[in-house]
Amino acid sequence: MKREETINKYIIRNKLDIEKMLQDFRGYVYKIIENNAGESLSYEDKEEIMSDVFLTVWHNKEKIDNKRPLKYYMAGIAKNLISNKLRQQKKYNKQIEFKDIELQDLEDIDMVCERNQILKVISEELNNMKPRDYEVFAKYYYYSKSIREIAIELGMSETNVSVRLYRIKKKLKKELEKRGFTYKNLLTIILVLFALTGVALASNIVIKVIKKQFFPDTSAGVDTAIDNGYIQTIESDYVVSNEAEIKVTKVLMDDYNLDFELDINLKNTEEQTKANNIVLANFLIVDENENIIAMNCENIENSYERLCELGGIEPNYNAKNYSDGSEYFRVISNIENNYKYVYTTHSNEFPKSKKLKFIFNKLILWNKNMDVIGQIEGEWVIEVELPKEFYERETIIYQVKSCNREDVNLISLEVSKTAAKLHFITKWGDPIYDEDDTLEEIGQKTKKWFERPESLTKLIENDYIMNEDGKKFYRAQSAYDGNMLCSQSITGTLKYYQTYDLTSFDATDNLTIVLPLYGEMLENSNVEEIVIELERIKG
Repeated sequence: MKREETINKYIIRNKLDIEKMLQDFRGYVYKIIENNAGESLSYEDKEEIMSDVFLTVWHNKEKIDNKRPLKYYMAGIAKNLISNKLRQQKKYNKQIEFKDIELQDLEDIDMVCERNQILKVISEELNNMKPRDYEVFAKYYYYSKSIREIAIELGMSETNVSVRLYRIKKKLKKELEKRGFTYKNLLTIILVLFALTGVALASNIVIKVIKKQFFPDTSAGVDTAIDNGYIQTIESDYVVSNEAEIKVTKVLMDDYNLDFELDINLKNTEEQTKANNIVLANFLIVDENENIIAMNCENIENSYERLCELGGIEPNYNAKNYSDGSEYFRVISNIENNYKYVYTTHSNEFPKSKKLKFIFNKLILWNKNMDVIGQIEGEWVIEVELPKEFYERETIIYQVKSCNREDVNLISLEVSKTAAKLHFITKWGDPIYDEDDTLEEIGQKTKKWFERPESLTKLIENDYIMNEDGKKFYRAQSAYDGNMLCSQSITGTLKYYQTYDLTSFDATDNLTIVLPLYGEMLENSNVEEIVIELERIKG
C-alpha cells in the first residue's frame, strides 16, 4: 500500500470503502498504537482505539483534505485517542504533541469517546438479544440486506422480519433514553445503528469488520477459532490459465468446518468488469489420501472425471464426499478485477488431512442482478500443506452426569475448534399405531400423523450450552451451517441434532445443556426445560 494515498482512493460512488481502507491501513495504524501506547494499554483498549480511528475518518470524510496523504490523519487521530485513553486511566498527564497534522478542522475526538459510551449500551443490548433477533439486526443494518432477502435466507415471513426490526429499534431507543441519551442524541448518532448509505460503522461493527476480513457470514464459532489464531495464511504463487489467475490465500479446517479464501485475477473484458460475483462451477478438493473433501460439478460423471484427470488422481465413485452438501460462497471485494472469494462448507467429520489439492476448471460470472453474464474455462490446480494443529486436532467428548428427564438419551456431545455437535434421542408419546392394528388402521393413523399441524415438530427453541463461567452458546446462527434436525418418527422417538457456537477454546470440564420445551411437549411434560449436566471424558 502506498502511504501517500489520499482519501480520494477510497471514495467510490460517493461512498467510503471502509473495508479497503481497513485492509490498507490496519497494519500502519496498529504500529502507531503499539509505538505510542506500548504496554500502557490493554489489548482491548488498543482494539477500541483501532476501531475509533476508522470511525473518526469515516465521520469526517468530507472534511479531510483530499490532497494530503491519509496517513497523517490516521497518525494524528490515533495519537489523540491514545492520549485521551491514557488520561482517562490516569497513567500520564502529558498531552502528545502532534507534528504530522493539525486536527482542529475535524470533529472533536471527545465526541467519539461519548459515542463509545452509547455503543457500549447498544453492545450490551445486542449481546442480550435472542440469536435470531441478532441475526436479523446484523443482516439488515450491517450487511444492508432487504427485508425480503432476510426473510428468504432465514425462512421467515417478511412481516415477521419487519416486526422484529421494529421491536429491536424501539428497545434500543428506550434503553438509550433510560441512560440519559435523548431522542435528539439518538438521531445525531444514527451511524451507530446504520448509515443512510447502508454502511454500518459503529465501533462495535468496525471491530467486527476487522475480525471478519477472513470469512464473513460464518458462525460465531468460526469467528472464535479465527480470533484464537486457528487459521492458516497461504503464501503461494498464482496458477494462470486462460488469462485468469487463482491462488489460495487462507484456509481453516476442523471436524465440522472448511473455509477457504481465493484471490482471483481476471482480464479486463467488458463482461468481467460487470461481474459482481463468481461461482466455482466445477471444482474438486481432495486430500493426500484422495479423500473427497468437497466437490461441485455441473455434470457429475463427465465433470468429475475431467477434474480427476486434471488433478492427476483416479476417479473413485465409491469414495465418500465428506462435505454435507451445505455451502456458501461470496466475493467479499473486487478491486480492478482482483476478486477476493470465500467459500464455506460443513461436514459431520472432516478427516485429519495434511494436504489439500484444489482443482478448478470453470468459473461462472454473475452480475449484481444474479444473471449469468459469462464463464471462463481453464486448468487450475493448487496444492496446500496444512499446519500440524489442523491434522493433530483433538475433539472434546462429554458424557452425562445428570438429566431432569428419564426419557432423554444423550448419544453424543462433541466439541471441535469451531463448533459443538449435539445428538440425542428420546421416546416422547405413544407410537402412532399398535402392533395388532390392521394394515388399513396403520395407513389411516400414519396419514393422520403426517397431516398433523407443523407446530408439533417445533418442540425445542432458544436452546443453549453453558460453560462453567456462565457463558451461553446458542445454535450456530449462520444460515449456511448444516446438520440441524429435529424430527419425530412414527414410533414416537424424537431425534435431535444441533450445532452450537461453543468451541474448544471456551469448553470447560463441565457443561450444562438447556433445552426449553414448547408446544405440545410443554403441555405433556412435568418440566419446562430439559437440563443435562455433562462432564468431559476425552480431549
